[in-house]
Amino acid sequence: MLYKESQVKPFYNLAAEYGIKKSDVGVPFMIIGNRVLIGTDEIKKDLPDLIQDGINHGGIPFPERVLHSEFSKYVDINIIENENSEGKPFAIFTFFFLVIVSSYSILTFKFKNLTKYAIFLKYIKKFLTLVFILIGLLISIYLFHLETTNSSGVCILFSGCNTVQRSSFSHIFGIIPLALLEILLFISLFGFWINSFILKRDKIFYFDLNKIVFWITFLAVIVAIYLTILEIFIVKAACVYCLISSIILGLLLILFNPNFDRINN
Repeated sequence: MLYKESQVKPFYNLAAEYGIKKSDVGVPFMIIGNRVLIGTDEIKKDLPDLIQDGINHGGIPFPERVLHSEFSKYVDINIIENENSEGKPFAIFTFFFLVIVSSYSILTFKFKNLTKYAIFLKYIKKFLTLVFILIGLLISIYLFHLETTNSSGVCILFSGCNTVQRSSFSHIFGIIPLALLEILLFISLFGFWINSFILKRDKIFYFDLNKIVFWITFLAVIVAIYLTILEIFIVKAACVYCLISSIILGLLLILFNPNFDRINN
């Protein structure tokens, strides 16, 4: 609300930053995210859709131009810590876990004796691999449901699941849900498990099946690291299901290491 003459010029300057000419400025004047609504009729027409769009995408960001404008000193801005940030420590832990696991996996090709530190997994590898694949598949199916239906997920441990799932980063090119690719990945890994542990096959079309699966999983872990960075610094919210799925990929990367059986046998 303008109640001083000194506010008028900063207000017009702010409007100009949004491409609004001085002659076009009217009341009421409302800024929602990056949109400017002027007049009662425009607000009544467009505000409901803007609110619904904000709900679908996990919220509407505070207008950055207002914060950095001269007019900001006349605005009563209460900065409230986002509840979604409570999952940040878990996201940071996941990031470092994935970096360590991927680095360890690569180093085992140079220093093969490093696999001896995971020798205890040898006796339960078959069981663990199946359990991790099935858990990852169930999580990805659940996330696919959320991403394709705009449903609200049940967030456990901390909030932020819905914010992440409704962000633009949950789809490739805004069309393909990431969870769909995860489903295909875990189905492929399940096929590998059947070939390796049930049918006892270690080659496919003369290619080493173990190495193929390892590098596919390694690529998935790199993508998971990238997505975790986005959660921490861009989306600023953490999805517990996404992080658990990422950790599972990291654990599978250890189990799929082609040097593991070669050294420990």
